[in-house]
Amino acid sequence: MPQVRIAQNNTCATCSNWEGHRKPINTIYEVTDWGKCKIKGEVYAADICKNYKYFRVNILFIAYGVLGDHIICFRSLQLLKEKNADCEITFVGNTAFADIAIKYGSNIIKKYWDGVIIDRCIPYNDFLNYTTQRDYKSEFWEGVFKQSNIIVNHRLDDNEFFANNLIKKGFNWIRTKHINIDIDTSSKILLQDKVKDETRNAYAQVGELIELIGITTDSWQTVLEKKTNSSVIQELQNHFNTDTKEFIAFHPGSSTDIKNYPIEKWAIIINRLLKQYNNYKLLVFIGSHEEKIIPDIIKQFKKEDVFLVQKDLINSLQYLSICKLFLGHDTGFAHISASFKLSSVLLFGEASLKLWIPPYKNTKVLFSENIKNTEPSEIFDFIVQQNYI
Repeated sequence: MPQVRIAQNNTCATCSNWEGHRKPINTIYEVTDWGKCKIKGEVYAADICKNYKYFRVNILFIAYGVLGDHIICFRSLQLLKEKNADCEITFVGNTAFADIAIKYGSNIIKKYWDGVIIDRCIPYNDFLNYTTQRDYKSEFWEGVFKQSNIIVNHRLDDNEFFANNLIKKGFNWIRTKHINIDIDTSSKILLQDKVKDETRNAYAQVGELIELIGITTDSWQTVLEKKTNSSVIQELQNHFNTDTKEFIAFHPGSSTDIKNYPIEKWAIIINRLLKQYNNYKLLVFIGSHEEKIIPDIIKQFKKEDVFLVQKDLINSLQYLSICKLFLGHDTGFAHISASFKLSSVLLFGEASLKLWIPPYKNTKVLFSENIKNTEPSEIFDFIVQQNYI
């Protein structure tokens, strides 16, 4: 399987090609068998030469939840890569998040990795069996664990089945701070915890896990690099028949209906905004959960004021990154918008705990346990008071 190769003495023993061995080219793996993989993108230049010496620390990072939860983990991934330059990170979770890490995370790490934060991604598949069955074994996952030096696990392991399984394999489960711990290819370290304190922000709680091995930061905020696409702006200007570059992003749904403010009430708010700020146009982001309500969305707005963004996630983010304001709920789009440092107004209800609020000064949350019954006029006034548009 092609892998990142790091020459110990800065040069390949045979061809003296250092940069070619060091620099991956936007490559991500979907591993279907340890030793075999389907490659998305291009092969590393180092594959040309098979005679090399290399040093590598393999980090297995197991995320929890869905896309929004993965975004919370992003800063930890960045710091692991920064502090351990000669490492590979295998990410277990949503492959869409891995695509985001490659395309939009490049503003953090330039020196060693040209922005590649995740080297390969493995979907969860049967991994959760390790946290629910005492003696579960999988030839595939056993190979993954054997290749790993550090395992960071955010999945629930209430009965400690997974932790005890790894301890039997020689992993040291670190639960208190080891500020000066040395990490090398002989390391076998398990960092494991879950976000459980509802009184503190989830971003900070996730970060505390890698602080156990001496990685600290002043902020756990995630910064994703916005990439303006002129063709996207041109497409929108053609659609609206205007030269405006002022857009409001709106994501009407979420993973569960209980989080959602009624579309009819959102329409009252947004149509009033579009009337008061008539140089703005509306981009409505459609994911799989919103496809069933497209007809309801269309009939709520004037055709000349709205554009439906119904694309895959990576392409959708090109449209999101050019907006001035984001409106929505507790969703992956909301966490991405906050990470883009877009001004955002989010509605959180009884199903959205306060600990999941993105910790950004330009993200404002209106929280009410009975958010569905909140009057549109109250939400409109809250949005206008932020002076975001």
